[in-house]
Amino acid sequence: MKKTVFTLILALNGLVVFGQTKPSTANNNWQDKFFKSPETTIPLLINAASKNSNELVRIDQQSQIAKEQLKLTKKQIYTNVSLGSGLGYGTRLGGFNDDFTGTNVRPYTNYNVGLNAGISLMNLLGRKHQIKMGELNIAQIEENRKAGERSIRQNVISAYQNLSLAKIILDNSQEALQTALVSKNIATKQFREGDIQVIDQMSVNQMYNSAVVQQKQALNSYQTSVLLLEELIGMKLNDLIN
Repeated sequence: MKKTVFTLILALNGLVVFGQTKPSTANNNWQDKFFKSPETTIPLLINAASKNSNELVRIDQQSQIAKEQLKLTKKQIYTNVSLGSGLGYGTRLGGFNDDFTGTNVRPYTNYNVGLNAGISLMNLLGRKHQIKMGELNIAQIEENRKAGERSIRQNVISAYQNLSLAKIILDNSQEALQTALVSKNIATKQFREGDIQVIDQMSVNQMYNSAVVQQKQALNSYQTSVLLLEELIGMKLNDLIN
């Protein structure tokens, strides 16, 4: 009798090792690809998370604004340059007539074009400084984007690892629950046949109840990890992989 109960307890205590040595079976094709090919999955996740990042969108907008501002700064010198023109009318005194009785008066038209540039040394130095500051601002924004991309990569890798671990724990807990259920049914049958005592059956039932709780906790952890990763990439995992 005691040997039978001991065998059941030993089987339950060995479930973790059994679950670790037995390969887990994916529920469908996308999970197979997702968990068995991290070298393919992780770049897909990083790309999707980058497209879904509001922070990167904000940084890109800042970069566009800074580049347009720099273009305006470089063009400001032309505001001090103007093109002018003028048209004049009048008469010009010519030579005397042959009989010296009068002069030859000739009308004329005069047209002129000029380029006006009024740029002070202070304006030139200030413009150079503004351009340099604009270029530094753009460089800083680009560094911020690189930092944002690096943060996304780290978050994706961490989320993927957490989900992978949650999947292993879930698989183990499901296997443990199945074995605990078999042990519970055997203990119930043995109790009815008088082979074990009430305390022995209660011990097996307690182990089964513990396996149920652990399976539910593992399932909750797995589902939470899936939701967090999907929130990060902005789409369903099966849509990304398939």
